[in-house]
Amino acid sequence: MDFKKKTIYIDGNAFHLSSDTRKLCCKVSLSKDTYIPPNSEIITTGKIRFRGDWFPEGQIEPLGSLLRQNYSVLMARTLVNTVGNCVPIRLMNISDEPCTVPRGMGVGLVHTVQICQQLNRSSDTPRDPLLQSLLEEACVDLDDEQKQKVEKFVRQIF
Repeated sequence: MDFKKKTIYIDGNAFHLSSDTRKLCCKVSLSKDTYIPPNSEIITTGKIRFRGDWFPEGQIEPLGSLLRQNYSVLMARTLVNTVGNCVPIRLMNISDEPCTVPRGMGVGLVHTVQICQQLNRSSDTPRDPLLQSLLEEACVDLDDEQKQKVEKFVRQIF
């Protein structure tokens, strides 16, 4: 991420980040007790505690409280879709001992991201050949309408 240029790079693609004048920030807590084996990484779910306005996309940043409260746990920064109030949380236990982080513990803050658009890819850019072959394999047993829905979904993501 380059915060000065308001750009994030994912797989060599640049995405411009900007937000409106409202700076919304909500706490994210774990939605269940989460066991993390030693020296391991897991993906679990978190719940956003909304205050005020709702926003559809956000960036989750970790809270330092995980380390301050004797949890040797790190959390990855993530761009998320906040629809449904449930977001993926990626946690890593950096100790040699297993740990359980309790349900409801605040692990991060989600900030608004209003616009996220790709800068260096035009609509004429051909799709990645590997992605195209996976798409074709996945659609073998689908009818035309189902194939169109899958292709539309893939275009939205990639």
